[in-house]
Amino acid sequence: MWALGLAAACSAESDGTSADVVLSVDFDQRSHRVGKLIGWNIGAGSRYSPPDSPRHPEWRALETTESLRRLSEVRPANGDRPVVRFSGLQIDGALGFDGYHFFDFADPQSEPAPTDNTAPFEYMAMIDEVDADPLVMLNFGSGTAQEAGNYARHLVSTDSGDPFVLARAFWGREEPWPVVYYEIGNEIYESFNTGYSDESLNGYANPEARNGGDPPWFGKPASSVKDYADRASEYIDRVLEVQPDARFYIPLTQSTWTGWGGPEQSLPALATLLERSAVAGVVVHQYIIDDGQTAHGWDAAEDAWFLSSGDFYRPLFSDLRALLDGIERDEPLEITVTEYLGAALDPMGSLYAADLSVADMFLLYAEVGVDLAVEHMTVAEDPAANPIVRPWHKPFFTSAGALMNRPAFEITKLLAEHLWHHVVTVVPVEVPTAYQELASGGYDYDLVRSLAFVSDDGASGSVILLNRDLEEERAVEVAVRDGDTVTSARGVAPQDIWVDTLEVAGEVKAISFEQVGARVRVMLPAHSLTALAFERTSP
Repeated sequence: MWALGLAAACSAESDGTSADVVLSVDFDQRSHRVGKLIGWNIGAGSRYSPPDSPRHPEWRALETTESLRRLSEVRPANGDRPVVRFSGLQIDGALGFDGYHFFDFADPQSEPAPTDNTAPFEYMAMIDEVDADPLVMLNFGSGTAQEAGNYARHLVSTDSGDPFVLARAFWGREEPWPVVYYEIGNEIYESFNTGYSDESLNGYANPEARNGGDPPWFGKPASSVKDYADRASEYIDRVLEVQPDARFYIPLTQSTWTGWGGPEQSLPALATLLERSAVAGVVVHQYIIDDGQTAHGWDAAEDAWFLSSGDFYRPLFSDLRALLDGIERDEPLEITVTEYLGAALDPMGSLYAADLSVADMFLLYAEVGVDLAVEHMTVAEDPAANPIVRPWHKPFFTSAGALMNRPAFEITKLLAEHLWHHVVTVVPVEVPTAYQELASGGYDYDLVRSLAFVSDDGASGSVILLNRDLEEERAVEVAVRDGDTVTSARGVAPQDIWVDTLEVAGEVKAISFEQVGARVRVMLPAHSLTALAFERTSP
């Protein structure tokens, strides 16, 4: 399949007439620096333990250890360290339930229980084994600012007399963990979050909350963006007392683009908070299947929404960038995506199309200058045991006793291996388009999505090609400059993107290509991802 039609594409003269997609790349024309686009959100249900830990030695399972080892092999070509976030609804609490209280598990006097969440030293063991930088969630929905300050003391304080520091040492960590970034609440603008309502069973704003709530904030739930902003500022104050160099990310919206009424409505109310120099940026979460259905009128047909939604979201991210730049600050606010995947809850998340959608989102984030993006995943042993964990959140599956890489993992690894320091805009000379139907209004999209990257020293580059045509292969010609030489072409091309991938191994294959002078020709199979690697010399 890989070479089908290649001879015809390469037999013509180098005038591009054989190709229905013609692109031009000048690696010397850099657009902007790449953000940190490789990382993982360790979702609920992930349990782990460092070696020789007395607390939960049963959590150090061979499958999880091997999963983390494989995740550690996913490294950006540009040398950036991945980011791992700990994370999500398990922190704030969902549907009124209580969230994460770190000292319930870090207290040396605590008795281990099967229902335990991971203690900081346990989830930090996961982050260490992935060899990543941590991003820590603070419990806004059912916690308090004082608890957040104590959490920072436990993580980074050097005061040897502090009981929270002594607790860290008790579990085998004398020195502080390298935590700089904190996220203040998870999707706190959504009604399912425990802190959204003052009637939540464990919500901070409920005077009758089972956990006592947060008395100064009774009757001021996070459904009010102003009340969220005022209380989040208190969180920042408590953490900064412990860690003056701490930086913070503020939740803003799902990819429904409706959080707190949408960015145009919420950002003015958040402005005082976002003007604080300790605030690094805002957070978007993106699950294109779930949000496409609930907010944008996608009807779950077997169409190209999975692979083309980047064209729909591009103007939304661009508008958000403009709104953020209008907030007065010394440094621009970052845009981060601290959770993304094809689907969080919808059962269509297990389709190969959802796995390939990771590539479309990754290219969107690189193109629009997202500063940080981490892919949602879990290394839970039994996903079915947790109601907010789905089996397709796992990047691996076990077959005949062997751990196998699922397609989404292989796709992410392929993209990381071609991610250099700078984005290079690919100039479309000739690219056919198609139309994606949505109930809320459709959009045009390029049938072949492309983006290029180049290293700091200009010696290495890459071109990523996503064929969004669900039926046809596409002959592509890429015009480069003299001295730019393709050294490899690899990709992923499933025979059927509607197949369930829960027990389908990802497979990256070598792709046939031909370079004639400064023109590279390759045939892209239908619904496929291709990565071209270049070495560069002066012409």
